[in-house]
Amino acid sequence: MTSAKADKDDATLIEQIGASPLASSRARFGPRECRAAVELYWTSIETAPPDVALQVRVSDGSSDYLLPYPCKLTPADWVNAATGSPLAVRPTYWKLFVETLPRSKATRRKTASSSPGSG
Repeated sequence: MTSAKADKDDATLIEQIGASPLASSRARFGPRECRAAVELYWTSIETAPPDVALQVRVSDGSSDYLLPYPCKLTPADWVNAATGSPLAVRPTYWKLFVETLPRSKATRRKTASSSPGSG
């Protein structure tokens, strides 16, 4: 397909749905494809192991998002792994929680020849 033809097809699609080019890409790659992309990296919540620190995607009824802290499944319910507080949202997907440490600036070591007064 030529570029001009693709642009015309995009313009037609935009006119049909009355939206921006971003919306047209969403129209081409609908919720099913987005959900499939999530499922490539995330596992369904029904298979979550108990008492393991996990990163979870949650739904609050209006949107889906990631929680910035580890969670775990207890016999009672889902809780914040650090505080033990119950979650107020519904987990939908999980993956292992991997804690990353902040990067520290590399410090230069002073050698004996570069220290003041050694010259």
